Amino acid sequence: MAEPTTETTEKTAQCADGACVLPQQAPTPWCQVLMPNLVLAQAATGKTVYYVDTLNTLSDPVLKAFRDAYEISFVPTLLAFRAGQVGAKYDGDRSIADVQLFLQNN
Repeated sequence: MAEPTTETTEKTAQCADGACVLPQQAPTPWCQVLMPNLVLAQAATGKTVYYVDTLNTLSDPVLKAFRDAYEISFVPTLLAFRAGQVGAKYDGDRSIADVQLFLQNN
């Protein structure tokens, strides 16, 4: 997975088709469940997933704007971009098969 940077949040409008972004907060149990499955699904699909740590959303205006712009209420949420827009959003079941299917289709 690509390194987490605030720059990622500022450049999402320039994402290439098929780029996926994972806003998450590492300490949450849901993120801890998803990460190993995402790593396996990513390896199986060859997709690049950019990680954005949203732990400081309340104190970081860039992160807040990012979450607001893409209507991210829950973490982890996978965003798949098409033509600089969110083409698909995934915050469902965190099984390897479902995550892999999302990555393959987006």
